[in-house]
Amino acid sequence: MRGGGGRDLGPVPGREGRRGAPVSPQGVPGLASMPPMGQDPAEFVELLDFIERQMEPKRILEIGVWQGGTLGRFAERFPEARVVGIDPTPIGIEADDTLAGCPVVKGLSQDRKVQTRALELLGGERRGVYMAPDVVHVDGDHRLLGAWADVIWSVGMRARVIALHDVSCRQHPDLQPWLVWDCLRAAPPTGYLLHEIRHSLTDYGYGLLYRHT
Repeated sequence: MRGGGGRDLGPVPGREGRRGAPVSPQGVPGLASMPPMGQDPAEFVELLDFIERQMEPKRILEIGVWQGGTLGRFAERFPEARVVGIDPTPIGIEADDTLAGCPVVKGLSQDRKVQTRALELLGGERRGVYMAPDVVHVDGDHRLLGAWADVIWSVGMRARVIALHDVSCRQHPDLQPWLVWDCLRAAPPTGYLLHEIRHSLTDYGYGLLYRHT
């Protein structure tokens, strides 16, 4: 299963390039026509607010882009950030391998070549080593091992904020990020704090790993 959302919720309120000013979709040119996304709108806006309180991100990586709805909204909220996606079968991708104006690497997020290409596109290199993403939005493979591998890769890169989606979905057999989140709550990775964004006990939900620097 892929993320960026498998559920069509339509446009989500975002923010324009001028930071800190909430607006309606109709208040931002192009926002109302962005692709749909599969996140709870209020939860996603709360995620954006959380990220903004932590930092001004320069590199955002999304694992699982679906139709590019969250890619576009990340780029809209953080216009100075480089936003890159990974997805084996993105829907509606352009001939130049972009969705919502953001580059997308086609392939599995556990593939080392795909990982390397995504980091190249994010930019930033120090002493021959690619700089870690500031934010990783994990909403790709929803099976236990796939979601776990995405989180472990993100932790290994020392991403500032790691947002694991669908941690409240415990009933559907194919949605298993909640198992990953339960493990992380029991034994958080060294240097990371935990935070939850849940507007429902049974659907959607974010588990956040974040670190202060």
